[in-house]
Amino acid sequence: MENNDSYSLPKLDELCIRAIEKNVEFVSQSSPQMQLLLQLPDELRSKIFEYFVDMGKVNDEIVSLFLPCVGTEVRFCDYVRLSDASLASVADKFGRQLKNLNVSGCFHITDVGMTVIGSSCPSLSILNISGAGITSQIGPRVSNASKL
Repeated sequence: MENNDSYSLPKLDELCIRAIEKNVEFVSQSSPQMQLLLQLPDELRSKIFEYFVDMGKVNDEIVSLFLPCVGTEVRFCDYVRLSDASLASVADKFGRQLKNLNVSGCFHITDVGMTVIGSSCPSLSILNISGAGITSQIGPRVSNASKL
């Protein structure tokens, strides 16, 4: 007896990512669940982050939990759900090694977030803030704090 239905079971990692997606807003910074998520291997955290990027669901919580700390560049082009809290996570994770930051189109990012980046990321040499909610007065303060 042949079955013509083409049904495949989802992969375990896909099920885990979906479960995280449904429950990520309930994970607080001090919860035991947070500690478990922070212990995930970088490769898996990166894969989870890419999933949220592909789905257009990147927000401050996703950045704080899953942003992979790899390399010297962070691109958040048009991630409209991000705010200054995401920049604080970037500063915490990358700090002195961050050289390139692109927050173009992230209109919830303000002078406050850029001040954190400027004071925490002295190696920053490339910054794209076009379309972000930043005043023209923040540029000199960020550039004075870093290599811009």
